[in-house]
Amino acid sequence: MNSGFDSIADFNYAEELSSVLNDLEKRNKLPILCCLNPRDNYRVPLRQVIFLEPF
Repeated sequence: MNSGFDSIADFNYAEELSSVLNDLEKRNKLPILCCLNPRDNYRVPLRQVIFLEPF
């Protein structure tokens, strides 16, 4: 029986991700992110790079 739980969710979460990363940056707790949806292989790393400090 196929119930659809194994399908990839297709929604835009860029704004929410930026908000979460902003909150984590304020606490100096930025995580390393990875994504399981191939469609987002450019979106997730780009959001993370925005919060990196220049060196």
